Amino acid sequence: MGGGDLVMPEPPADVDPAVERGVWWVASAWWRDCDPFVFVVAKTREAAEQAMEAAIEEEARNAFDGGDGSEDWDQWEDAEDEIMWSGVHAEALDDVVLTDEQRRELEADGYVYG
Repeated sequence: MGGGDLVMPEPPADVDPAVERGVWWVASAWWRDCDPFVFVVAKTREAAEQAMEAAIEEEARNAFDGGDGSEDWDQWEDAEDEIMWSGVHAEALDDVVLTDEQRRELEADGYVYG
């Protein structure tokens, strides 16, 4: 993602019961015809969705503000329309590979970017 610090909404305090069964909520986003530029792993569906929406908005704003003028965008929302995302899906905990640092961040904040 582009530069700048993300200001994230507070995730819900309660943990989805699916996490207790070894499931995390994941999502990814990408520019059309490109590989994903971000993925989110979260304790709840709501936290994953909120974190992904914030990441997509930041990426679109950065692209619009830093664009070279070759894009046909009148506002940052036009850039946002070029970003696709997976929606939020449940994944088995064993299928989600996180570093120790990412696991600590996930525990502290309720979500983590990768």
